[in-house]
Amino acid sequence: MSKATGNSATPPNASIGNPYLSPYRATNYDLSLEWYPGKGSILSGAVFYRDVKSYIQQTTSDEPYGNTGLPASYLAAGQTPDTIYRVTNSRNTPGGYIQGFEFNYQQSFTFLPGIWANFGTLLNYTYVDSKIDYFLSTSTVNPTSVQSEFVGVSPNSVNATLFYEDKKFSARVSAAYRDDYLQLVPIKNTLPDVRGSAATLNVDASLSYAFGDHIKLNIDALNLTNQATDNWSGEQRRSQRVTSVTGRQFFVGAQYSY
Repeated sequence: MSKATGNSATPPNASIGNPYLSPYRATNYDLSLEWYPGKGSILSGAVFYRDVKSYIQQTTSDEPYGNTGLPASYLAAGQTPDTIYRVTNSRNTPGGYIQGFEFNYQQSFTFLPGIWANFGTLLNYTYVDSKIDYFLSTSTVNPTSVQSEFVGVSPNSVNATLFYEDKKFSARVSAAYRDDYLQLVPIKNTLPDVRGSAATLNVDASLSYAFGDHIKLNIDALNLTNQATDNWSGEQRRSQRVTSVTGRQFFVGAQYSY
């Protein structure tokens, strides 16, 4: 389905459907090893590779209406095939790859004396290297492209949790770090660089206490460090920045079971 609309203030728009799109396809390779040194404990590692055969991307560019392939009869009065339109289309890119490795460690400190035996920890580290070709225009003849990371993928991420659990009381504190990552690919030929989010470190905590066999009190605290969201864009990363702060969040709840 195709349509073209416009006004005198901005370039008219043309949205072009693409019934010939191939689905997202990838061949995945994974290898993992796990070791269980004791009750409630695990040490594991994995390597992975994703050979992405096809990827679907939306592009937007300003170009002559004649390049769209739409009939000239769709043109408004006074327009010609040379009239510049803002053309939006979906297309397949050549794809790319995602590769990396991760380590996981979970340990209950049951070997410690007294109250310390109720503590434990969970640790995770993940490294990801990714590349994909993004088109900068809707043209199918010698299209301009740029190679960059996959959207939403951080090269490095670390998660750590310290917990305590007994028959009535449980508590945990978790920290999650991730490198900066892309949020938006350069879908316009007038936007030669990408947009993304800066690195973040979030700390959360939770507590629960059971009053007998039926009532449990829960307390959750999110974003204890008041981590801000720092988005960047521009020809060079972070040349334009927008920072927002959501603040700390606290939730209290009760659970009754029978």
